[in-house]
Amino acid sequence: MVRLRRLAAAVALAAAVLPTSFPRAQTAAPADVDPATAQYLSEAAREDRTAIEASRLVLERSARTPVREAAKRVLDERTKAQHRLTTAASVQSLGMRPDKAAENAGAETVEALRTTAPEGLDRAWLRVAIESHEAALRLQQSYGRSGANDALRSNAMADAIQLEARIGDLRRLARQLDGPS
Repeated sequence: MVRLRRLAAAVALAAAVLPTSFPRAQTAAPADVDPATAQYLSEAAREDRTAIEASRLVLERSARTPVREAAKRVLDERTKAQHRLTTAASVQSLGMRPDKAAENAGAETVEALRTTAPEGLDRAWLRVAIESHEAALRLQQSYGRSGANDALRSNAMADAIQLEARIGDLRRLARQLDGPS
């Protein structure tokens, strides 16, 4: 009983002496983000997320090995690209998380692919993947030429090179699926 009273007294004393809230740790303040950079981050993340989610669906549903392999490459590349973009934005203390801002991006596209008949899924995905990669390429090239943030501009130029190569691969695969006309 005596121990319980001493414990209660110690708790009461601590409550009276200690502050009720502790100061937050100081973190680097987000840099001012110009509107063009904010738009670039949002659009790049949206394009990546659309390609990622569409590729996941094709990996689940496609029966063609070349299409599944292409979808796996797209999934891997765009996931890494989104990670690089998020890391660059974080390192630059931009106060934005492109990966979080684009969580629901591409939902309509993926739903349209989900409702596509199995025999048309591969061609539909290739069309979406090519269009998405072309839009991402234009965005990356534009920001790479005239973006305000050096680190993001460098990231955009590197990403553009990868996108150009992947677009060529996707177009070749689409021609193979279409066969001789």
